Amino acid sequence: MYQKLGKQFKLYLKKNNHDLSFQKWINELNENIKKILLILDSLNLIKHLINTQKTFELDHTRERFIEDSKTHRKLFNCKNLNENKFLLKTYFIGSSKNYQISIYNWKYHTEKLYRVEIFLENPNKLDYYKEIINKISFYIKSLKIEKFLTFQELVDLLLKHSLTYLNEIMPNLSSIEMHKLSFLSSINILNIKKLFPLLIDDYIEEIFLDQPHDKIYLNHQIYGRCRTEISFNLEEIERIKTFLRLYSRERLDIIHPSVKSVIKNKYFYCRFSIDISPLQLNGFCLDIRKLNKNIFSIPDLIFYQTLSSEIASFLYFCILKRINLTVTGETDTGKTTLINAFDLLTPKEFRKIYVENAVESLDELKFDMHQVKYKTQSLENIENSQFTKSNLIQTLLHRTPDIIFLGEILTMEECKALFHCLSAGLRGFQTIHSKDISTLINRFLYHFNIERICLNDLDLIILMKKLPIGRKIVEISEISVNKGISVEKIFDYNPMTNNWVRKKNLYHTNIIKKIIKYEHLPEEDFNLMINLFKEIFEFLSRFRFNKIADLVSIFNIIGFLASKNNYLELIQFWEKTKKKIKKRGF
Repeated sequence: MYQKLGKQFKLYLKKNNHDLSFQKWINELNENIKKILLILDSLNLIKHLINTQKTFELDHTRERFIEDSKTHRKLFNCKNLNENKFLLKTYFIGSSKNYQISIYNWKYHTEKLYRVEIFLENPNKLDYYKEIINKISFYIKSLKIEKFLTFQELVDLLLKHSLTYLNEIMPNLSSIEMHKLSFLSSINILNIKKLFPLLIDDYIEEIFLDQPHDKIYLNHQIYGRCRTEISFNLEEIERIKTFLRLYSRERLDIIHPSVKSVIKNKYFYCRFSIDISPLQLNGFCLDIRKLNKNIFSIPDLIFYQTLSSEIASFLYFCILKRINLTVTGETDTGKTTLINAFDLLTPKEFRKIYVENAVESLDELKFDMHQVKYKTQSLENIENSQFTKSNLIQTLLHRTPDIIFLGEILTMEECKALFHCLSAGLRGFQTIHSKDISTLINRFLYHFNIERICLNDLDLIILMKKLPIGRKIVEISEISVNKGISVEKIFDYNPMTNNWVRKKNLYHTNIIKKIIKYEHLPEEDFNLMINLFKEIFEFLSRFRFNKIADLVSIFNIIGFLASKNNYLELIQFWEKTKKKIKKRGF
């Protein structure tokens, strides 16, 4: 009877019924069956029979794999895949190499195939280990948790109980095996177990699920758009919704059919966005933006040809002088990545204030930076107008910032608040969506109702594009408003040469003219500084650091000496630093 009931339960879980009302009834039935199974499983007679049977099956599995290891290896050989696919890259994620990621090229497809598998050092024991994981998972599912726990606290608690139980039933396992199996068992019972490997892969930028019966696809930092073989049934989708309701503490129902929330712990740092009926036609849509993806520095972006060393030098000089930077472009062009990279290079003494709907800025406290961060109400759940982004932006005048980081400007109110700050002398970084600079101006004038003369306060406009060969800065311009509006290009990308053309003498740009109006800056000194910065960025793009902290510490000194116009000491410092980097002594 026990085995028959277990089989019937598995059969229900495999069914993928599209009728939500019927599915709700099935879910209730499943819960009742679960309770019956737990009661039966607690009986000593059942325990004895299961343990006897499992021990025999595990021993049999181990012997079978030892005898037939060649056949097993064939199962993991990528040559057995469809001939239209071939392996591009394999890497591991997790602190103990818990998962193996394989990226495949797909013939006649721009998209790649992203495959994730549990990684265990001895492939001959894979099924044996999976049996252990299922056994531990079943045990920790029966634990009663009486209070609310954060995601981090929950995982830690499950790990503790998993290790204790594993020590009791299989004390002969190695310490490495115990920790890995305990971790995988704990993740196995979470509502996001299928998503978890994607959430901890720092090469993934964004994760998408368009509708309930579709498969997950994603944006990869190196390989671009990738498809996966991961899908969810209706019960798993309900678990994901429950997970987000619980940890966002926001409503997700017919009245509030959309929720956006950032969840941060030691494993992942992501912005989850979910849309459901009646807003979402197919009932469910998921978008996860990774915020703990690999941090790109300016030398990294130069290496990947997102910008040139000359552009980096000019923009870095402007940041030291607190020139306002507005980065524009379409979705997924690298706008936030660029401003985060430059934010890392701001002088250490700057007081920086951040106002964001979804927190996408970097945590720089570990680099000894001054950061004040405000999180505003998301557009999906604005219940208190006091905490809107536009209101908080206007209060910045009383917070004494050196640099303001406004993230993405989305609404007319936010845009008006931005120009209010700029007219009052505040400067910083912000992003805004547009196809090009002319459409950006149209958004300001006609969609956001900004006065023409206010456009003079924008300083520099940086346009980014996602091209087939990668994300790039394609134009840097400044807007001048006199009798009409003129856009003057400073740098322009040439696709024929895959390089950038400087359109005018940097010293004669309107931005530098504003600086020298109040500061003594001879052209010779300016060019000396730009050329030195260019040399620094070119060198660092060839000798990139594994630790961002090393790069930040170097630029703390560079920024200090440059702001003091101490060129001689700056050159001496750079020569010493170059030698250290070449010897890998930094």
